[in-house]
Amino acid sequence: NLPKLNLKVQHFTPDRYVDRFNSELRLSMQCRNIAVKIIKIASENGFNSAGKDPKGIAAAAIYIGSRSCNENRTQKEISKLARVTEVTLRMRVKDLMKFAKSTIANTV
Repeated sequence: NLPKLNLKVQHFTPDRYVDRFNSELRLSMQCRNIAVKIIKIASENGFNSAGKDPKGIAAAAIYIGSRSCNENRTQKEISKLARVTEVTLRMRVKDLMKFAKSTIANTV
């Protein structure tokens, strides 16, 4: 038997990554706010992020947000920063688009 270490596992949510990625990509607060809103609306509409890397979700939201604000960043640039593959980024973009379509349409 191992003794209990009483360590708390720190949970990183996509929102925390959004702030970091937004800052490192030098995007506006408008892009950041759109990205956070997309994640929130997608979750409210049934997007299940269980088992999905929060970095990939944040990266996808940042990608959509940057496009919405005409502060375009490439998938390659964002996926490299987030340390996810471009394929993962595209899959998460599809997921978010599916669950937050109306929000995304209203921000473009």
